[in-house]
Amino acid sequence: MEVAALGPSEYYIMGLILTTEAILGTICCVRLLLVYLKNPTLHQPQSLLGITLCIGDLGIALMCPFAAFASFSETWPFGDEYCQLYAFAGMLFGTLSISAMACLALDKCYSSSNDDKGGSSQPYILITSIIWLNALFWSLTPLSPIGWGRYAIEPPKSTCMLDFANREPSYMMYLVLMTSTVYALPVGAILWCLVKLREGKDPNNGKSKVCLLVLFSLIVYWGAYGIVALWAALDDIHNVPLRLVAAAPILAKICPIGNTVMQVLTNRNIRCLMYRKETVASNKRE
Repeated sequence: MEVAALGPSEYYIMGLILTTEAILGTICCVRLLLVYLKNPTLHQPQSLLGITLCIGDLGIALMCPFAAFASFSETWPFGDEYCQLYAFAGMLFGTLSISAMACLALDKCYSSSNDDKGGSSQPYILITSIIWLNALFWSLTPLSPIGWGRYAIEPPKSTCMLDFANREPSYMMYLVLMTSTVYALPVGAILWCLVKLREGKDPNNGKSKVCLLVLFSLIVYWGAYGIVALWAALDDIHNVPLRLVAAAPILAKICPIGNTVMQVLTNRNIRCLMYRKETVASNKRE
């Protein structure tokens, strides 16, 4: 099956979208990270997960300019070494974002309230450490010294990620285990949490709404990559529609904006602090 190539106008639109995502995503993540770091009311154990999510999303936002430049150029202009570095960063920050977002949802599911200030910090330190170690493991193993999996330029030539054309058994094992650990496990945990909440532990449906929002976000941001990886594993990457492959990184790079909005909507402390700052700034202008 012959896959239609992307036209110059499509590359230009991709570049514009990625540039917008870079600007808005960086602003959102930096602002939220400063809110976490500057306000003592947010210096709680649970904030480790929110800060980790901010770092992962900020890393994704900072990758957008490279993808945007490649889209305007209609090819990857940075060479193989930077392709490996870009793909490593994408896997690292993407895994951080997915894992931290899922853990935030599960924490809200099992906490006594959205703004619970009690509890020990040790579980959150342990969970955050596992999130980072898991992200480092799956992002480091495809690099050449280890070579389990492999990074390469994606077919649209605007980004780099896993080499979906690789048919080696070791890569297939890497793909199955990585996808199960990084994506399927968080989605499954959230679904299990939703089932438990529907059994009567969430009378106001507040926690269920948070879990549904996170689940929807994971599907929107990362679902296209999952479809591409599965399609390529079962068939051939060259038979996957090029526009679907091109859409996958664009959808994934929405998450710095979307996750910031989600944290503001689901955390009353963050919402109050941001509203207070905006009110103070407005009063000063007046």
